[in-house]
Amino acid sequence: MEHHIRLVITHVSELEHADAMILLTEKAQSYRKQELKLIGDQVEMHLKLDTQMLQSLSDLAQAKSDLLAARVNRLLLLLQLEPLAGLTNHE
Repeated sequence: MEHHIRLVITHVSELEHADAMILLTEKAQSYRKQELKLIGDQVEMHLKLDTQMLQSLSDLAQAKSDLLAARVNRLLLLLQLEPLAGLTNHE
């Protein structure tokens, strides 16, 4: 029983970490969107090169990928936690 409790506590701690990662990656994505807009404006004014716009698009795509990975990780942790916490339906 003690081992089971430790497993639940560990998974809850990992879930809290996953939530923090989601918040962090959401912020990163927001900043990348702002950066893309700024660089787009600068490209229009010929202050930045098109390649810098492409790099910004790539950075935004990576931020979106990181956010998706963080969300998937959280879902996987929830799936692992359900049976440990007795949350599954046994009908």
